[in-house]
Amino acid sequence: MVAQDTARVDTTPDPERQQLLHELARAPRLGAADLRRPISPETAAVLQTAVGAAKIVGLADNPHGSQESFAHRARLTQYLIEHGGFTRIGLECHAAEGELLNCALMNPQKYAGDVVRDISFWMYKSRVVSDFMGWLQRYNQQQPVSRQVEIFGFDCQGLYPYREAFEFLKSGKQARHIRELAKDMLMAAELSYQCKPNAGPERRAVLRTLGQDVQKRLAEWMAGPSDSPTLSAIAPVCMDALRLILATAEQHEGAEDRYGAVRDRLMAERSLAKAKDAKTILWAHAYHLSKAATDSTSASVQGEHIQKAVGDSYRVIGCVTAAGESLGFDGKALRRFHIPLAPADVQTVEQLVLDALGTTEARLIALNDPTWTSYPLVTHYLGALVETKYPPDQIARALGNCFDGLMLLPTSRCLKLLGQSSSRSVC
Repeated sequence: MVAQDTARVDTTPDPERQQLLHELARAPRLGAADLRRPISPETAAVLQTAVGAAKIVGLADNPHGSQESFAHRARLTQYLIEHGGFTRIGLECHAAEGELLNCALMNPQKYAGDVVRDISFWMYKSRVVSDFMGWLQRYNQQQPVSRQVEIFGFDCQGLYPYREAFEFLKSGKQARHIRELAKDMLMAAELSYQCKPNAGPERRAVLRTLGQDVQKRLAEWMAGPSDSPTLSAIAPVCMDALRLILATAEQHEGAEDRYGAVRDRLMAERSLAKAKDAKTILWAHAYHLSKAATDSTSASVQGEHIQKAVGDSYRVIGCVTAAGESLGFDGKALRRFHIPLAPADVQTVEQLVLDALGTTEARLIALNDPTWTSYPLVTHYLGALVETKYPPDQIARALGNCFDGLMLLPTSRCLKLLGQSSSRSVC
């Protein structure tokens, strides 16, 4: 959060008004039950302007642990499915877990919303995602096959989601070379989870040696005749995960973010492959889906790779929250984060309070519509979104290169989870 252009700021907010806004963030507001209520005609019109004729649409959250961000995104997704002909949803989660969610959608004997408890990506273990999965399952049951929606995961962080498959492959029923490969892949999964990009050189060296060995043996196995259907099913995504693991191992302190660069490129490749034959919606953090890195020092991000591949057929809606709270993963555990109110004049704070009290729908603006600047609080939101020394009009131009629309959320509450999050959560 940064100060606005000082010429536009006369006073700082009264502490009582700030406290009121933060209390509003904790009050009951938008929940998954609102999936029963379609978005307003005004929001639908703005969404259509921002999305246009795109075949791939990114709907970003920011931050990951915001209840409002996830709930509004679910409702926009619902509209695009019902009225835009979108039949595929890609999630920022591991491919294995995306397949788990998709199988649940297609199983009429089990409520699809329950399966989110088995996902290790903590933000999907939430009530709003559970209710959205339930809605999507009911929708699919009422549609012909050509209109049914599929889910896939496009992330590839680590091998740990395949630990059960590795344990199975280690069993005595498999050939010896399969058992030995599975054992080392499980070891790489454990070590890579412990070895983050900032790990010490000795641990990175061990992971690099093990990862290169496993990668070579897996590639050799894939080149020959398959003697394990289980390994055949997971081998391609395991190879992607190993590429990311090696990027982690080869990361040096202060060097270019090789881990992030490799991860975003792989996520773009998987997204594009899945979107070849279906209109696709992508759920991920605004950093990944942006059409250009918001930080000029960053490597190319997922959305940038996608736009280079498909041009204007890719559109993305960003998201920004003025103030409140969210959940976040600090590398060890989930904790509550405070989103401070960006410096603003008293009138702006009062208007934010009125917005938070008077609406249960995010204000959506289309950046490719020149009239969006008429909304008086946009300047405040832009200052909250981008940490920069430049004035708001320059920020707006820069954001136009990153997003086609923005969801403006006055307040945020912590995402409501369905139980204890996995200790293996990542973000």
